[in-house]
Amino acid sequence: MIHKIKQRLALITALLCLTGMIFPAGLYAVNAKTSLNFDETDVMEDLESATVNGAAFNIHNYPYDESGQAKIINFVEYCYSYKTNMQSNYGLYLYIYNPQGLNFNTKTTSNKIQIATGYNAEGTPNDYGKYSLQFLSMSTEPNYYRLFYKFKIIDTNKTILERVNKNSSQRRYDVSGFELFPEGATNATEYSIGGTYTFTGYSDGYGAADGTTLDCDVNELEFIELKVKNTFYRTGVSSVGEYHENELNSVYFGVDNSVINNYGKLQKIKAEWYEYKTQPIAVTNSSTVYNAMKAYIGEKITTSNLISPSIPYGFMAYPRQQGTMTVYGWTYNGYFDNPDLIDPLEPTPYISDSKSDNLVYLFNLTGDIESEILKEYIYTYYSKYTTYGGNLNIKENTVSEDLFIDGVDAGRIRGYNLAEIDTDNHFDMLSYDSSHNWIDQLKEYGLSSFWGNDENLSDDYYDINPIYKVTDSDLSGTDSDISARLLIREKDVSNFRTYYNQQKSIGKSTYLFRFAMTDYLSGEMTIREHSTGHTVVADSYVAQETVFLDFDIIQLTFNKAGVYKVIPVVSSPIDIINSVTSPLTPSGCNSINSDSLKWIILIIIIVALLILLFPVLPYLFKGIFHLLLLLLLLPFKILKWIIKQLSKKSKKRKRSKRKKRR
Repeated sequence: MIHKIKQRLALITALLCLTGMIFPAGLYAVNAKTSLNFDETDVMEDLESATVNGAAFNIHNYPYDESGQAKIINFVEYCYSYKTNMQSNYGLYLYIYNPQGLNFNTKTTSNKIQIATGYNAEGTPNDYGKYSLQFLSMSTEPNYYRLFYKFKIIDTNKTILERVNKNSSQRRYDVSGFELFPEGATNATEYSIGGTYTFTGYSDGYGAADGTTLDCDVNELEFIELKVKNTFYRTGVSSVGEYHENELNSVYFGVDNSVINNYGKLQKIKAEWYEYKTQPIAVTNSSTVYNAMKAYIGEKITTSNLISPSIPYGFMAYPRQQGTMTVYGWTYNGYFDNPDLIDPLEPTPYISDSKSDNLVYLFNLTGDIESEILKEYIYTYYSKYTTYGGNLNIKENTVSEDLFIDGVDAGRIRGYNLAEIDTDNHFDMLSYDSSHNWIDQLKEYGLSSFWGNDENLSDDYYDINPIYKVTDSDLSGTDSDISARLLIREKDVSNFRTYYNQQKSIGKSTYLFRFAMTDYLSGEMTIREHSTGHTVVADSYVAQETVFLDFDIIQLTFNKAGVYKVIPVVSSPIDIINSVTSPLTPSGCNSINSDSLKWIILIIIIVALLILLFPVLPYLFKGIFHLLLLLLLLPFKILKWIIKQLSKKSKKRKRSKRKKRR
């Protein structure tokens, strides 16, 4: 829905630039102050010195209301001047009425305001951005404790000042909403403003004329309020290779059909988020292993490249054969290439591509870890376990850096992301077979992958639209059909169908926004007990995924016959932490080592040659039989020939002797 306010306010002047105070609820003026440092004035002093339509400000008009929402009561432009040497006092301030008396975090960087940052040739906003809100003061008296807050808009790079300087006689501020972070929450809440504040004239001493000429108009600003939900889809395989899956990260929301009719199709979506990739997440259904290992969560192994004898178990995942060696893609406290640590019952040494010195995720579960469980784990880790790597600079530094690796997927950005995605920029999700041949498949997945594998290694997805408008026909068929058609998790289909029908009943269309394709890594985990060297038989695996914290949609751009309309969005940020799912790909025990692979290839070549020669095999076999028979009889024929030759020589000697006698 687009919310609107229609107000035009004329300002009653005062002696100083404080007369820039404009309240959407009515007409206000403020008494003169002796200090030019507006940051230090108290919120209640400012309000109590104001007048409302000629009458003094009355606190009783702003009662507590448990069902009320925080709202702006004033947007202040303070001491603007077109003279660059007089702009040091310039500032923008926000006064908030907080009817629930919520305890907003006053030290956070998550308190923000969203303001237009760009305009087209017609003077219409075509881009929006966020600015931090610096807390200045709040009402502290017992009767109206936390009822009012005063913030300053932080324009660190002076982008707002630079913009308004281009038309200093008319300074326009299009403000869609503000975000405040309630104490104890995991995300900020965004509240709507929907106002265009246009200031003209100057405070006394800041313009060309003497006296105060400052005035302000407050008019409507269109905005769209969204309640964003998230889902995901994993393809089972990936072009990256064994143990990897393509993961499509999506959100969905409803847009009023009247907006679509007025402005056309949804062309672009601008959003921001903080992107991180988790450390390996270990999952086991062995309570014995879990209870023994949970004491080491967050504790580093200090002995370089060796297992710690004091830790009873070692974890190993993502195996592959390298000659006679079993190489693991990840190990924690596992077996390495040290002869003293080789399992005496299985003398093949083990090495690791990626040894971990710490264990930060450990769950005692069977199967999937649902999103809410993983979220709670991440939110509370820093308060439960030893944190040695510091915290992320978001959410009041309550998310431990230990939980995430140093990088993200190739081509992506770790940390803050700001992106505008166009519906015309389609993309593909490619399968294992797109970059691997049958020899790779045989080596990594084993012979069973050719006839018994449940996964389709050639399952490519082409021409995926990042912004998809859902239709009734998309929701036909089974949950599995809908999941594959819309590229959403099958477990989410029921809730998605309900959401779609609810939105349709109130005249809204549902959109899927596929904003990121990432890599999901999941494989069976081998657990070894160091005291015995035995393998623990348990349903266990390790996984890694990408998370998106404080994901927030900033604006939507519509396109009607080439005419673009940008509308700001009021939507509270959400954390997108997908559920962790069990491995779908065949385990490494089906893989084939290099020596075995050579023999298999040789046998396959021989069989292939026999098949190709099948039509001539009878003649070939007949020839071979005759050849073998000839070879068998050859010694006898040679012996017969020798005897014959000897006989001839004997007869010749006898004839020669008879002649001599004669």
